[in-house]
Amino acid sequence: MSDNVSHIKLTETRKSILECLETTGKHMSADEIYKALNETSPSIGIATVYRNLNYLYDHGYLSRFQDKEIGYIYDINTHNHYHFKCRICHQVYDVDLGYQNLLNEAVAKSMGIENVSHDITFEGICKNCSTKGAVTK
Repeated sequence: MSDNVSHIKLTETRKSILECLETTGKHMSADEIYKALNETSPSIGIATVYRNLNYLYDHGYLSRFQDKEIGYIYDINTHNHYHFKCRICHQVYDVDLGYQNLLNEAVAKSMGIENVSHDITFEGICKNCSTKGAVTK
């Protein structure tokens, strides 16, 4: 988490969102978070969830990455890291591989720019689906 984390207001909705991600241990879209929260707090609207996810992301409580099919997926792990998405069950996992800052430096040097970052999501078939004999289309 970033250094400015302690200086923001954690409302009940924001706490609920963080709790949801921590409890499930999953990477989740805004819609998935909304559905999970709606079971216990039906008064929370989808716009409120989106607004608070953006706030939590902007203040370093969450990370997110873009999924080409469903939009942003939110992650409680705020350190730079990579992801793996199963082509069968669509579950997303953190990849235990150190973040490659050398890639950022190489691109920055090559292009003569600063503040380069990258995000990589690997795709394949997870162990669970592979064990079940699932195949991709």
